[in-house]
Amino acid sequence: MDAWKDVSTSSQHAVYLGQWTNWSRGPLLGTTLTLTNRDGNLVIAFAAFFVTLVASRVWRIICLCCHQACSSSESQVAPYHQRQIILRNSPSPQSALWKLSQLEWVSRSSSIREVGRTIVPISLALLCLGGFAGVTYILPTLSASTGNEVLLLPRKCGSVNFTEIAYNVTEFYELLQPLLANQITNAANYAQQCYSNSTGTLGCTGFTKDRIPSIVQFNAECPFHETVCRSKTSNLFLDTGYINSHNFFGLNSPLENRVLYRKTLQCAPLVTKGYTSTWRSSTANYTRYHHGSFIIVEASNSSLSNGLYMIEDVASQYRTSFDLRGTPYPIPNRNYLVDAFASIIQNGSASVDAEYVPSPKLRRDDGDSFIIFLSGNGVYFQEPSTDDWYKATKLFEGNTSLSISPSEFDSFIFDEPASPLGCVQQTQFCYEGLPKGKRCGPLASFYDSMSAALEMSPSQTASAQLNWIATQVDSGWISNIIKTLGARALTSQRDLVLGLQGPIAKNQWQLDVVYWWATTLAFVQGNFIDGVVGPSDRRLDKYIVPPEDAQICSNQKIRTTAFTSFNVFGLYFLFLSGALLIAFSFSIEPIISCLHAKQRYNQYKYLEWVTGESLQLHRLAHEGVGWGTWARAIEDIPTTEKGQALGCLDLTEPLHPRLCSPISHLSDDVDIEHFSESGCQTPSRETRRPPYLVASRTLNPPSRPRYQHTNRLAIGEKMPPYCFSHYRN
Repeated sequence: MDAWKDVSTSSQHAVYLGQWTNWSRGPLLGTTLTLTNRDGNLVIAFAAFFVTLVASRVWRIICLCCHQACSSSESQVAPYHQRQIILRNSPSPQSALWKLSQLEWVSRSSSIREVGRTIVPISLALLCLGGFAGVTYILPTLSASTGNEVLLLPRKCGSVNFTEIAYNVTEFYELLQPLLANQITNAANYAQQCYSNSTGTLGCTGFTKDRIPSIVQFNAECPFHETVCRSKTSNLFLDTGYINSHNFFGLNSPLENRVLYRKTLQCAPLVTKGYTSTWRSSTANYTRYHHGSFIIVEASNSSLSNGLYMIEDVASQYRTSFDLRGTPYPIPNRNYLVDAFASIIQNGSASVDAEYVPSPKLRRDDGDSFIIFLSGNGVYFQEPSTDDWYKATKLFEGNTSLSISPSEFDSFIFDEPASPLGCVQQTQFCYEGLPKGKRCGPLASFYDSMSAALEMSPSQTASAQLNWIATQVDSGWISNIIKTLGARALTSQRDLVLGLQGPIAKNQWQLDVVYWWATTLAFVQGNFIDGVVGPSDRRLDKYIVPPEDAQICSNQKIRTTAFTSFNVFGLYFLFLSGALLIAFSFSIEPIISCLHAKQRYNQYKYLEWVTGESLQLHRLAHEGVGWGTWARAIEDIPTTEKGQALGCLDLTEPLHPRLCSPISHLSDDVDIEHFSESGCQTPSRETRRPPYLVASRTLNPPSRPRYQHTNRLAIGEKMPPYCFSHYRN
């Protein structure tokens, strides 16, 4: 089992690919699609293309509405017609915005009313462009909104049967013990970097939450009888609060099946006066500590020892370095000795997991007790320590020097052979699906709180959830952390060099306990992933016991950047709404066409929209001067008779190109010298159409709309014979 692979790189675990429900957002909004990063990038790219397509079709609808709202059968000035043509032929809001802005600039001398009519479509183009740009910008949130959460694929899901593997001593020590040691060491590293304010090299993004929050109180009361604590008020209290199994452990489940887990820890340094005795041997003097009695387990029964802990006295602990002084042999580097003992309570008395029975004033039947002994073991202090657990105010009789420096200096040693620290841990389980006031069991020892919670379970699924959670948090005792890490469990190690302890904080023991606490929480977080993935050593597979509810194995979440998860509701909403808009944009014109064909609905507005299309404008221009015999005059694509040639440009004035008139349609009095080699008439300046001649569309017959002229010619001005073909009729 190695949940910590996910700390450095999340691609180590097998992940479920496909659609699943993330119950953090409910059954509808929580529907999630997990893909590889490659496929996820393709989805985002297609969604961006789709949004661009939808934007162009929405703009088409806007253009149609604006065009129809502004359409008028009365004679209008040029900016009106140009605006209508722009609205009819702009494929996108950005192209319309550019053209309309240009029109607004060149038409700035027009009336205020005409300018205002252009401002409206410009504003709509800006709104459409900004709106869909925003939609494109938030497309990645379809993935980011899920928080990079994915489901693990179970391999060998379950928990290790410690009772069964204990009968095989070889595999217990060769397989299980190294596995647990590796897990605790990794949890300690994770706690140091992710539960503290320091910046570490490990990534803290593997679990559903980086850390489990806790309430820390540094001035708590004594957790035992007040006479056994060195201080009545300067003690430590830690509380996780109610941890939601879904949010913090990653157990993906609906609200009614979720379990709330709470753990508290209260610690205090203990007095030694009246709790010690001396035992002498032929080689050294020992001090016994009677804060309880160690349970001696024998084959058929168990007994209690005379005392809980025994260690060499202070003089013996520092004798080795003193005796070697002045000899050619190096003085060995010394380190602290830390030993921990647990008293696990079940049904108000010591359980089979208990290692000692506390003394009467240290006994707590409503919680699990621990005693941790710290010994100096030859460690010197650079400065005197007044910390209640690291009590080292005794000046060492003699000078101290380091092996790397001949200079000597004063140092301090532990006041006592060992310093005891007592702790009480309490646990509580609750069901989030139950009504408030009735959802929690008692705050008690681990086994008693679990038993009480199982009796009030609302469903079998919730009971299975609680049993699974209890299995994963069961081994998260501070005693297990200390036994595995030894002196490495002390944060004072960071300032310990060659057996010389640098300056430490006045509440150093509290910093140590907070570190143990964080390590147990990180260890529990990792257990939930390890329980699904299974042991890394396949030889342990035979000792794995599956959970009561097999669905638990398929509902473990982690966070990873190696895969991409999408909100399915968001994808459906995007593509369905976009598809509806596209379908509406393509159907609205045929609907209007059908209404016009049957009821002549808004005839002029409809025909102005139809003939304003670029190909129809092309037809109008050529047909107006007599080029071609045209059909499909109100269809999308007008046509001429097969093989018919159309006019070309008259480039007599390159800065003002025009369409040529066909020679066959000229009057008899036209001078031949005014024709180009292409067969187009080259009109003289005197015969050109006056610039103030205004045109509007004629709708008779409506199947072939053409431009008609409003006679606004100056007195004595002659109508040029080559302007429009219908003037010859």
